[in-house]
Amino acid sequence: MHQNEFLDRLHQQEGPLRVYLQFCGVPLQEIDEVLQDVLLTAWRRRETLQNPESLESWLRTIARRKASGHLRKMKNYWKRNWPFSSYEEAREEAGLPVPDELVYREMESFAETELYDLVLELGKPAASILMLHYVFQEPFVEIARILHMPVGTVRSIASRSREKLKKKILERRAADEDGKR
Repeated sequence: MHQNEFLDRLHQQEGPLRVYLQFCGVPLQEIDEVLQDVLLTAWRRRETLQNPESLESWLRTIARRKASGHLRKMKNYWKRNWPFSSYEEAREEAGLPVPDELVYREMESFAETELYDLVLELGKPAASILMLHYVFQEPFVEIARILHMPVGTVRSIASRSREKLKKKILERRAADEDGKR
């Protein structure tokens, strides 16, 4: 890939990377610093990108590692406020439309949008774990590293959250069916 083409594609990914860094737990006021580190690392290591089609996942890997390193350096991380209030707010802050194809690529019907709302109702740590695992396809080991939690805790939260989500979906269906009768 030519340098100018790489640079153009890199700049196209800045917005999604901002959102991704926020989901990784980087506080809003520190996202620019980490994003610059991600972009600089990507530029310096551009020759290691073997498949230009995998640029997005390659950048997310760099971003995940940079976010993890950044958070590891932060003292009293869990004493700070959770860095975002909603995914929509994160997207708006990054200057991206809400919703867009990044997350809603597979979520086109209204029922699936309701699913997203149900996930957010689970609470921020649980919603973040589920979103990172099922939307961004991050393995539990990486999520644990990002959130500075033991892997077992991440898996436990994910398991309990899936059960809560299943219960909420069944309750919603029952309510919808009662409303139709």
